[in-house]
Amino acid sequence: MKLITRVHSLSIHTSSFTHTVHRPVHCTGNRFNVFMLYTCALCPLCDVPVFSDLLNERAPRNCACVPFIVVRTKTRTELIRVSAAVMGIEFSYAAETAFVSPTLLKIGVEHQHMTLVWALSPLVGFFLCPILGSLSDRCKLNMGRRRPFILLLSVGVILGLLLVPNGETLGNWFGDKNGESVDSLAEINHWKNTTYIQKTSPKSSHSWGILFTILGTVLLDFDADACQSPARAYLLDVCLPEDHAKGLSTFTVMAGLGGFFGYSMGGLNWDETEIGRRLGGHVKAVFSIITIIFVTCVAFTITSFAEIPLWVLATADSSNSDAERLPVLLKTYGACDSGDEQER
Repeated sequence: MKLITRVHSLSIHTSSFTHTVHRPVHCTGNRFNVFMLYTCALCPLCDVPVFSDLLNERAPRNCACVPFIVVRTKTRTELIRVSAAVMGIEFSYAAETAFVSPTLLKIGVEHQHMTLVWALSPLVGFFLCPILGSLSDRCKLNMGRRRPFILLLSVGVILGLLLVPNGETLGNWFGDKNGESVDSLAEINHWKNTTYIQKTSPKSSHSWGILFTILGTVLLDFDADACQSPARAYLLDVCLPEDHAKGLSTFTVMAGLGGFFGYSMGGLNWDETEIGRRLGGHVKAVFSIITIIFVTCVAFTITSFAEIPLWVLATADSSNSDAERLPVLLKTYGACDSGDEQER
């Protein structure tokens, strides 16, 4: 499918073309003072004639294979929505930083071993993050290149948010021998004293609980960290170059707000509230609320703007032998760039 567009100029003019397979059927347009993007072709997947003025968010379309794409200057409100995912990520970071260490100590992990638990996530990220970035650059799904990975990593964050506060409970279901556990702020503060743990902690078996809690910690820390890269790349992909500075500043502000409110939530004594009592205590209440906030923020972001699929960009790039080759829209953010991008 051929795209007729000029990326470097905000003053666009499109003209008419004749009908050929995988070439524009008929595409007309006037000069506008905003960025415009037209698609007008036979869909290479289903051969349905498609014409869509992608400047108008409510323009009709008749082909399910071609996503509806809006590439134009974004308002501040739209940039906030695109950046909402990083706010949810910072909420998750806040819960992890505040409660993971006390939780590990509480179920019997030695202090020196607890620091090794924190080292697992960076080790995993060292090997996997460059691979995920390169896979994202080459993703050919109709959904785009960034949003599938945001969704995939978000699932890992949600699993981590569920496993960390409930690891001990799951361990009891799998046969751990343990007395009654009180999930309260006072209990967490009591068990934070390492000397007390070493001298008076009961001889309980928490092998399954420790396993689930460590697994949740690694999932939460790695996926929250890795999810920031496709979230930032998604912001840059759906925005015009002149919006990048404003978009990245909005992204940073949203991250700061997420961290502030996330840590502030842990400062409330949820044991004395009805929500805390219903959700099972202070720690479970905080993690449950942050899980809901995280899901909401990610949903706001991935439903904000459609991406241009890589196969559309590649087809447009190969068919425009005598025109612009979309150098901005084909920019990648992974560890490995393609040969075509290096030539440019």
